Amino acid sequence: MRIKTPLIIAATAAALVIAPVATSSFTGADLVFAKGKDGDNGGGNGGGNGGGNSNKSSGSDGGNGKSKGTSFSPKDKSSKSTGTSFSGSNGKKAATKTNHGAIASELKGLNAAHASPTALANAAPNSQVGRIATYKAAVEAGMLADKLLDDANLALLGLDDKLAGYSTQRTAAEVEADLTGLTAPVEPTAPTPPTAPEGEEVSLEEQTAYETALSEYNTALSEYDTALETYNGEKAALEAELAEAAARDADLAAKAALEAEIVTLEEEAAAADAAEQDALLAASNGRELSPEALAELNRLLDPQMPVEEAAATEEGTTEEGATEEGATEDEVVLTEEATE
Repeated sequence: MRIKTPLIIAATAAALVIAPVATSSFTGADLVFAKGKDGDNGGGNGGGNGGGNSNKSSGSDGGNGKSKGTSFSPKDKSSKSTGTSFSGSNGKKAATKTNHGAIASELKGLNAAHASPTALANAAPNSQVGRIATYKAAVEAGMLADKLLDDANLALLGLDDKLAGYSTQRTAAEVEADLTGLTAPVEPTAPTPPTAPEGEEVSLEEQTAYETALSEYNTALSEYDTALETYNGEKAALEAELAEAAARDADLAAKAALEAEIVTLEEEAAAADAAEQDALLAASNGRELSPEALAELNRLLDPQMPVEEAAATEEGTTEEGATEEGATEDEVVLTEEATE
């Protein structure tokens, strides 16, 4: 049976009309499945690969899918992170919420760092809270040791700068020896003018001798003045150098003492660091913490720089008989009555 040409053309046109619809339909299904995979990656395998548990995934206009699920990190299977991720064909990266559960899980008993300051202060030394309190005290001791060492090193740098500024490199003893050996010039004595008996005149010979002596005296006096000026200048310079050399000697002595102190402070800082590490291992039952967990522990404890006892003692000390600042009149009266 022959099919007429018009019927063939009509059938072909119908096929062309139906094909895009079918193609679009299957493409939409493909996008749904592809979206589900993208959602899996963004939400921690929450769209069907999340630890073997399949979760529902929903799509909305534009092909953006949203999936919620629980994912486990392959690097640390014991840590569990939960979050919401959004991803889609618009190319935006997945945004995940930060989960502190992994850090809390790593801290374990160290979560007792949430205890109040009173609880930390009164805890038994061998209890978990007590060991945490010991660690906090060790951290604070280390902070003080490091500060003292830093302050000493800064002071040493200041002394080095000061020593570099001195114009003399001699010791006070060396300058003192030069100053002691400095001899002052002797002032010349003026000649005595000749005299004659009463009623007589000075002889020409005596007058000539006097005038010669007077001329020599004036020359010697001029030389003396020059020598005296030189002497005074040298003496003043040596005295100034002596004062500078004495100050330099004191700074050199201070530097030597400070260098010896720094050696001690370095040993104390090293000991404080070792004590801090020992206290941390004791509090964590021998476990080493990740940097993130350690940072969280220190954030919870919030260690503070200790106040040096010497400074605290000086502030609390008052002169005998003086009223302490902040005392009320009634307290003063009671104190006086008790003294009587």
